[in-house]
Amino acid sequence: MNAPRKASIAPLPRRKAALMGLAFVAVGLYPLAIGVGLATARPGSVHAPLWVVALAGTCFVLVGTVLAVPQGDVRLRGLLVGLVVTALAAIFDWVAFGPGERHFGGAMSFAGASIATGTSEASGRIAFGIAAAMLDAFALWGWYRWLRGPAPRAGGEPQSGIE
Repeated sequence: MNAPRKASIAPLPRRKAALMGLAFVAVGLYPLAIGVGLATARPGSVHAPLWVVALAGTCFVLVGTVLAVPQGDVRLRGLLVGLVVTALAAIFDWVAFGPGERHFGGAMSFAGASIATGTSEASGRIAFGIAAAMLDAFALWGWYRWLRGPAPRAGGEPQSGIE
């Protein structure tokens, strides 16, 4: 009888990871520049505080940086992943709990037909609130693990605590 095969995910080759990282950084630089006042957006196109726009751009820049950092540097990768999760949590927290009116929309599709619907502000905030609470908890758990230091994996390889 054959033993079950253990699933594994091969890491991206270094060159491909660096190219993907550059693409993520490039995508994030424009919203980051808008958020910090180095670029301007079309009038009326930004419906969030500039710090939220800057955090969204920062998420892309940090993910790109994670891809560029060598796989073996688990502490730095863990730090960067922790910053991404924390930034995403802050964005979701603002959408769910921040001041001001929000507009949400939804769509349903089945067998090629779709129906677009408007969603109430309350239901949108509730959905984002649930996601925000989960991201907040995940960020707190990850930072706790990261601050404790690398933990050995089953194979003896250190783990950052957040990854």
